[in-house]
Amino acid sequence: MAAAMPTLYWFDRFDDRIGILPVVGELVHTEELNGEDTIEFQTREVPAKGDRLLWRDGGTWREHVVVRTDEPLEGLCSVYAESSLCELLDWTTSSRRSTLCRGRRRRRWPWCWRRRGGRWPLAT
Repeated sequence: MAAAMPTLYWFDRFDDRIGILPVVGELVHTEELNGEDTIEFQTREVPAKGDRLLWRDGGTWREHVVVRTDEPLEGLCSVYAESSLCELLDWTTSSRRSTLCRGRRRRRWPWCWRRRGGRWPLAT
């Protein structure tokens, strides 16, 4: 028995609803151990980079942000989107680094030198 195709609710980057994005063929959802969560599919519409796609996976709501579209002159548009939680993973990693860049630890972590302007000062 084939799984039902999820409905993709389409929003622009400012959270204004555009409508429902129809998927042609199959939607491939990939979750990796490193936290990356992506979807790939084809459609007749062309979403813009940064548009948000909200869909329900079983009992879980998921939100993905369009990262790339491949638009041929004729045919279907291929869409690649990453989970919006990937943005939060980048943010938490950088905030953890800022707490590590205090006191004695600052000398041991190379990213602290650049961040605080210690080793490579900004040109004025």
